[in-house]
Amino acid sequence: MISCQRFVFLQTSGELGEAGWLTRLQAGHHRLICPHCRAFAANDQRLDDIVRAQRERWMRPDQDPPGDAG
Repeated sequence: MISCQRFVFLQTSGELGEAGWLTRLQAGHHRLICPHCRAFAANDQRLDDIVRAQRERWMRPDQDPPGDAG
């Protein structure tokens, strides 16, 4: 089984998507049994969603920002 440190590295570096099937299986198994890494993965996904939404807002400069009475 992989360690929490290795799981976090794979999750944040993007290497998990490029890893082999055995590494992905081990990471998935680790996430199932480790509540800390499960919470970390959920928070990491939420952060990715927030960053993606902000990037989309920046890509549309023609729209007024929310709350702007301009």
